[in-house]
Amino acid sequence: GSSFLFAFGIHFLILGSMNFRPEVDTSLKDAYLKSKWNERP
Repeated sequence: GSSFLFAFGIHFLILGSMNFRPEVDTSLKDAYLKSKWNERP
């Protein structure tokens, strides 16, 4: 649900503030966008 997206968004922001490897950042963005797409009615 939206609560999951909120929690994931916070987690993503925290990870984004660190110096993560680009491939990790990309896979996180991909998973986030896919989950957002699946949330659509």
